[in-house]
Amino acid sequence: MKSWFCWCLVVRVVSALNLKLLILGYGNVGREVSRQTLADFSKISVTVRQIQPASGKESVEMLAWDNEDRVLQAARDCSHCLVTLPATVESKRCDAIAKVLSPGTWLGVVSSTSVYGDHQGAWVTED
Repeated sequence: MKSWFCWCLVVRVVSALNLKLLILGYGNVGREVSRQTLADFSKISVTVRQIQPASGKESVEMLAWDNEDRVLQAARDCSHCLVTLPATVESKRCDAIAKVLSPGTWLGVVSSTSVYGDHQGAWVTED
């Protein structure tokens, strides 16, 4: 009985925080993060190139990149923002998104050396 009560209390506290996650990029990493954190956020929004018909398993709000107003509104409203985009043209949109994030919004960026290879500690640029 005690463990059930504690679990309910934790759920209510987390729900009361109204945490909202925006994931920029809904590839393998974005999908896995959203799947594993569904219980931790009251809302999860993800950006996609094109909105696909819902499979019935999706529990996220999909935002098409071409609907910039909705993406920026989700950025204004989120408490957490995770960037999983590769360094492409789409990632340049992150500049506009960064400008509208509220102060105190958690911002995380997923990066990998496999994108650039091992440069033995030398600087790597996007140019």
